[in-house]
Amino acid sequence: MAEAGQPIFVLGNSRTGTTSIHHWLCQRGIRSVHFFIEEAGLRQPLHRYRGENWPKLLQFIRQSGYRAFSDYPVRPFFRELRNEFPDAYFVLSHRRDLATWVGSMQRFFAGRNLDIEFLRAFHIVWNEEIRCLFAEAGGRLLQLCIDADAGLNADRLAAFLGLPGGDRLPHLNASTPVADVVPRIDGRS
Repeated sequence: MAEAGQPIFVLGNSRTGTTSIHHWLCQRGIRSVHFFIEEAGLRQPLHRYRGENWPKLLQFIRQSGYRAFSDYPVRPFFRELRNEFPDAYFVLSHRRDLATWVGSMQRFFAGRNLDIEFLRAFHIVWNEEIRCLFAEAGGRLLQLCIDADAGLNADRLAAFLGLPGGDRLPHLNASTPVADVVPRIDGRS
């Protein structure tokens, strides 16, 4: 099993399988929390209150009783988390390519006022900074493409954490294009 006491941080951005990984961890008896900005008592926007939010996040991680933490607010604090927990397990979930991620964001957040170009640029920069940080400073980092085979992903994640494999990573919180669920008017598929 993953080294006792060492936390697990899932640093993937929205729409990269963080919900699926969270549920997979829960199915294995690992206490996990997902998208926990409010539970940790953090102020938004996270970057504007960074100095105020970091001690609150750290306190939540240490006192919450959870072992795994995924999605926001851990992603923006990846540097601080790597420095504070150098022996922790970090998972960077991602999509097969940028176009797949952008498409998923657009479908999932349809009707909301998103600056997709801004989010796209930030997505690229943070993923690269996470990779560079671990390449330079070391540490346990697994990069997991959520679009890969679910059985392979489960096996890779299990091996990384020292858990038994042999199952599949669930595909939860998927954004389905309207064309896939609404029949075409002209009757063609």
